[in-house]
Amino acid sequence: MNFNLDNFFNYSLDMLCIAGLDGFFKLVNPAFTMELGWSQEELLTKPILEFVHKDDVDETINEIRNLKAGIPSVSFENRFNIKIGGYKNLNWTAFPEPESGLYYGVARDTTSKKIEENKREQLLKKLNNQHSEIEQLNDELITVCSWTKKIKDKGQWISFEDFLEKHFNIKFTHGISEEAYSKFMVDFKNKYKNYKQEK
Repeated sequence: MNFNLDNFFNYSLDMLCIAGLDGFFKLVNPAFTMELGWSQEELLTKPILEFVHKDDVDETINEIRNLKAGIPSVSFENRFNIKIGGYKNLNWTAFPEPESGLYYGVARDTTSKKIEENKREQLLKKLNNQHSEIEQLNDELITVCSWTKKIKDKGQWISFEDFLEKHFNIKFTHGISEEAYSKFMVDFKNKYKNYKQEK
């Protein structure tokens, strides 16, 4: 059975490339243009580092040094500039061929994954901060006004709702319980009855 490797290269949704250890792409598949917006000519005529986020340049240079030394690159990540502005996170796997001065690479867009990871990290950080606040509150006596039911927080009297929202980011809405409603109706009827009698 004969296989058309050109179709494999051209139809791949992953970004496939052959690059030189001189820092230039030699061949890129259409997925590069689809993901990054740059034409094949632009990708082949500019140094690879020109597409890399400035904060990732040093790590990318180190990775290229490793490739020159014959060390494959596995799950290396950097940010690549896209033509419309901004960056995409790319995860690279590359195998070097030092005798030819080339390496063969595969890149995959992991931007969405990175965004979700950052969201999880922020949520965990928020939960850890709230946990620390809870532990701190557990070590302290909370002063509650017996008359107004307000809580003393750093020298100020605030409502119970404000206290929970401030320390635990809990939002509130208000309603009326059946017990309170029944009591209200009894009081209302008594007041109305007294009002009628006075008339």
